[in-house]
Amino acid sequence: MRRIPRMKDGALPTVAWMLLAMHSCAEQSCSFSPELLAENPLSAVLSLMSAFFQRYTTVSGLDGKLKFAKGTAVSEFHQHPRPKRPCHADLIILDPESGVNLAPPMSPATHILLVHEMLRARRGTEWQMIINRVCRT
Repeated sequence: MRRIPRMKDGALPTVAWMLLAMHSCAEQSCSFSPELLAENPLSAVLSLMSAFFQRYTTVSGLDGKLKFAKGTAVSEFHQHPRPKRPCHADLIILDPESGVNLAPPMSPATHILLVHEMLRARRGTEWQMIINRVCRT
C-alpha cells in the first residue's frame, strides 16, 4: 500500500505535520469569508488541503525553518537561502514552547518519497474540488 512514510520510516512525527498544517492554514485564513464557510464548509476544507499540498510539494517546499512566536499561533516559514544539493531538504520545525527542532534529519530518498506521495494527494484533492464544483452547478 502506498502512503506517506511514518516517523519510524524516517519521515516527520505527527506533531511536525500538525504544525506545518497550522502554518499553511494560517496563511490562507484571510481568504475565507464567514459566508463561504457557512455556505460550503467542504469547499473551504478542500481549499485548505490544496493550499497545504501546494505549499510543501515542491522540491524546496520542505527546505526551511518553521518558527512560531512564543505563546501565539503566529508563524513564519523561511526558505533556506543557500544553494542546496538536489533533492535534499533541511527542514527545521521549532517547538513553539521549547524551541527544540521537531523534524529529524531526512534522507534524500525519504524527501523524494514524501514529495511524490504529497503530489499524489494534491492531485486527488484537486480532482475532488473539481467534482465538488461540478456537482454544485
